[in-house]
Amino acid sequence: MSQDTLVLALWRQNRTFPVAIAALLLVNLGLFLLLVLFLAPRSEVLEREYIELQARTRQGKVVESETPQERFTRMETDLESFLAIVPERSELSGLIAELYEQAGASGLVVQQVGYTPTEIPEHGLLSYALNFSLTGTYGEIKHFIFRLEQAERLVIIEQMSLSAASSIDKPRQVTLNLRLTTYFRSNVPI
Repeated sequence: MSQDTLVLALWRQNRTFPVAIAALLLVNLGLFLLLVLFLAPRSEVLEREYIELQARTRQGKVVESETPQERFTRMETDLESFLAIVPERSELSGLIAELYEQAGASGLVVQQVGYTPTEIPEHGLLSYALNFSLTGTYGEIKHFIFRLEQAERLVIIEQMSLSAASSIDKPRQVTLNLRLTTYFRSNVPI
């Protein structure tokens, strides 16, 4: 029995087996071409980018090789820059007015602002923890948070929580409870 007659006999007995083998070979060939032509070059590009980013990161750590005097001078300059943007304690009312203004521009109303000052005497600063809540739509709340983050004042969002507002006439309302921290220079004792 020759090889041709063997293949012909197999073909007559079970045609699905040779078709399945041929289909698997075609799928395998297609995956190989995908790997070689598309995925491998993209992988090489990504690997090069990764290596370049590693090199840039290492170059960024050159600052660690500066002398202690240079580091001290740089830190002193950074501290002076920070203190230059920290307002006087008398600006607290301006901050609260700005919060009301930003809430109004977002279509919200501030319920009530409570604040607790904490003195940081070693740095000559006052830390104020501000607590308040707002009610409005999710979009208005999102707009307010965006405006708050874009403000020039030094304001840190410490905690926020959203809950469904209990209003029958406005079913899509949510309440935002916020706790912010801000800093002022403490030229005057509390």
